[in-house]
Amino acid sequence: MLCSCSTPGPIAEAARVRHGNIVRIDHPLMRAAASHVGVVLVALWLDSTLAPTIALLQLAFAHADKVGEHEVVLCRAAWPHFERGDIAAFAAAIAAEVKTVAARKPRLGCVVLAQASMAAAEFLLQDLGVPIYSSPRLAVAETLRAAQGA
Repeated sequence: MLCSCSTPGPIAEAARVRHGNIVRIDHPLMRAAASHVGVVLVALWLDSTLAPTIALLQLAFAHADKVGEHEVVLCRAAWPHFERGDIAAFAAAIAAEVKTVAARKPRLGCVVLAQASMAAAEFLLQDLGVPIYSSPRLAVAETLRAAQGA
């Protein structure tokens, strides 16, 4: 089973421990981010996901046995575009915010697009020269591996 929302992620994690084969959509994302050296730039647009997202990133750093650095980019200006269904403008607003912050980070390790909907901005950030991670592909791949192992 795939829990496709970050906000109830801690509940999904508790269920995984008890029942197994439950993948939290942002878990593989944060493991990938924690594998890098440098600042992890965490972009999100929904405030309610901030605490569970950062908690999971810190857990991923701990499992990687490292102290990691992160900075959060709140892409609130993107939300009205999403509400209107203008995904191109949504992606462009996210990319603009991320690029503005990334330009001030000389030790940038990777960028995390913390919410699944933000994957739309992934291709607009390729020129940053660091890995850009979003959750959909990583989570589906892990869910398929879990299902095959069941």
